Amino acid sequence: MKAKDFFSRQSLMFLLATALMMGITMAACDKTKETEKVDLSELQKLVTTGESYLASASEGNAPGEFIKGALSDLQAGVDQAKQVLNNPPTEQSEIETAITAFEDVLFAFEAKEIKDVALQFGATDSTKAIETSAQSAESFNLSVFTFETWVIYYDKPGFFGQILSTEFYEEGLRGWNLRIGDNDALDFTIADGNESRLQPAEGATVPRNEWTHVACTFDGEYMRSYVNGKMVGELEASDRDSIFVTSTLEGKQPLTFGNSAGFAQPERRLIGKLFDIRFWDVARTQSEIQEDMGYILTGEEDHLVAYWPFMKDNPQTTIPDATSSYNLDLINGTVTSTRE
Repeated sequence: MKAKDFFSRQSLMFLLATALMMGITMAACDKTKETEKVDLSELQKLVTTGESYLASASEGNAPGEFIKGALSDLQAGVDQAKQVLNNPPTEQSEIETAITAFEDVLFAFEAKEIKDVALQFGATDSTKAIETSAQSAESFNLSVFTFETWVIYYDKPGFFGQILSTEFYEEGLRGWNLRIGDNDALDFTIADGNESRLQPAEGATVPRNEWTHVACTFDGEYMRSYVNGKMVGELEASDRDSIFVTSTLEGKQPLTFGNSAGFAQPERRLIGKLFDIRFWDVARTQSEIQEDMGYILTGEEDHLVAYWPFMKDNPQTTIPDATSSYNLDLINGTVTSTRE
C-alpha cells in the first residue's frame, strides 16, 4: 500500500469519527434543550403538599378529619402525578395539564374535610325538621329499612325525646318512631293500627350530655335496635307489614326529626342535637353498622336512600340530601350549630 493511500484512509476515518462525535454531542445538546423546556417545579410542589396530607390526615367523623375514602382518592392522584414527574413529557403544555388535574385532586380532598356542625333542636317548644318531598311518607315507610344517627341528648321535657317519626293516625296509630323513652331507654316503635314497641329494659340507655350512636332496623320480620353499634334489643313484628301499603301512605305525615310527625307537642320534643343522619332501604347487620358508624360517608353507597351528614357549615333553613333530592326544612327555631 502506498503511503499516500494510507494517509488518505486515515484522514477519512478521522473525519468520520469526528462527525460521529459531533452528532452525538449535538443530539445530547438537543435532548438537554428539550428537557430544559419542561418545568416540573410546580407539580413537584403540589405532590409534596399531597404527600403531607397523606402523612398527617385521617378519616373519621370528627371535625378536622376527612370522609371515608378521601385518602385513597388522594393517593391515586399523587401516584398519577408522580408518573408524570418520573417520565416527564417534552411539552410544557402537558405539564400544565398535569398540574391542573392534580390541583383538582387537592381541591376535592380539601372539600372532604369535616367541619364542626350539628342539627340543634329545643330552642322553642316546637322545633323540628321535616323532609319536604311530596312522597315523603311513601319514601320513608319501607317494609325493610335501617335508620341511624349520632345524637346528644340533654333533656326530655315530657313523654319522649323524639329523634325521628313518621307516625300518623288513620284507623289507629300508623308509622314508626325512634325516640328516647322511659328511663332514657332507646324506644323503637312500628304501628299499622296496632303497635309493636321495642324498648329493652337493660343496655339500651341513651346517656345524657354524651354523643351516642343509635340505630334501628326492620327486615320485615324482626325489629332490632342498637346503641353504639351493639344490638340492645330484638322483637318479632312480622304482622306490622300493612303499614307499608302505599295507598295508606299517600299524603300522610312527612319524615320528621325532633318531634312527633303527627302529634307534635312540647312534651315530645328532643332537646339535643343530631349529625350523620342516614336512611337505608336494607336492614343492615350489626357488623355493617359498626364498620361505618365512625365515618362520614360519601353519599354514593349502595342502598343509602337519604343522607344528611352535617359535615359542612350551612346557614340556610333547607338542608340538601347528600344522596338525591330529599331536603330537610328546619322549622320553628331548629338550626345548625356546632357539636359542643
